[in-house]
Amino acid sequence: MKKSITIRIDEDVLEWFRSSGSGYQSRMNDALRKHMEFSKRDRMVFGMEGIVESAPTKQDVIDSLEEQVDSIPVKKVDPYFRPMEKKGSKKG
Repeated sequence: MKKSITIRIDEDVLEWFRSSGSGYQSRMNDALRKHMEFSKRDRMVFGMEGIVESAPTKQDVIDSLEEQVDSIPVKKVDPYFRPMEKKGSKKG
């Protein structure tokens, strides 16, 4: 269940998430959830929860990062695109 809240986010962070298009709030929630999950694991590893378990494997971390990267929409760019010069402007 999700809850509506008011939160202050650094402008550059917000713009980065918004630049990826619609659904940016869900992506922010996913990023926070991943952070929470890894933080819980770290606490268990270092005994902060009174439980000592194994740390996340290198592959767990790689898989998590790949999931986050794959969820970011990529804008396709035409490698041959060259913007037209404005009339009256001169390079120099």
